[in-house]
Amino acid sequence: MCFFGFQAKARLPPCFAKEYGIHIDEHVALRDPKGNITVVQVDNKKGKIYLRHGWLTLSTVYELQRGPWVYLTYVRPNLLAMTIKARTGV
Repeated sequence: MCFFGFQAKARLPPCFAKEYGIHIDEHVALRDPKGNITVVQVDNKKGKIYLRHGWLTLSTVYELQRGPWVYLTYVRPNLLAMTIKARTGV
């Protein structure tokens, strides 16, 4: 996923929603490689998944306005592992 700018919500790709939409909880913890946790609210509407409350804080902390790639890996219904890479892949 790639997010640009400070956004109050982020939409997950349709393939993620299709595969994990029925399994994901209303609130999930996003865990970065250093073990930091950010809890966000999940809106699951009509087959589309949005990360909401808590996402804007995460966007600010990780400077997502610079356009990095954000990778989320489903671990369990209330936990997603998060990796953030610059556009260059580093």
